[in-house]
Parts: sequence; C-alpha cells; structure tokens
Amino acid sequence: MVILPQFIGAENFEYGLNYVETEGTVGYINASGEFVWQGPYVESRSGSRR
Repeated sequence: MVILPQFIGAENFEYGLNYVETEGTVGYINASGEFVWQGPYVESRSGSRR
C-alpha cells in the first residue's frame, strides 16, 4: 500500500504506527494512512517542536 504524500515529516513504522507531522498538527497514523491520534503542534521550552 502507498500512502499519498500529505505529511511534512514522518518516521519509520513501529508497532504498526508512524509518527507524522503536518502543517499544523502532529500525530500517529496506521498502515492505511489514517490518524489514530493527532493534536496541535506544541513548541517546548527547548525549542523542539515535539
């Protein structure tokens, strides 16, 4: 299965989930490309966006 490019950043699948970033959200998708959890971008005090 191919997931259409709609994410700014993504990591490798682990335990069936993949951490992804979009323009305004972050979350985890399943192998079908559907979000199983998502929330807003939150910058930490260290400047990291995760």
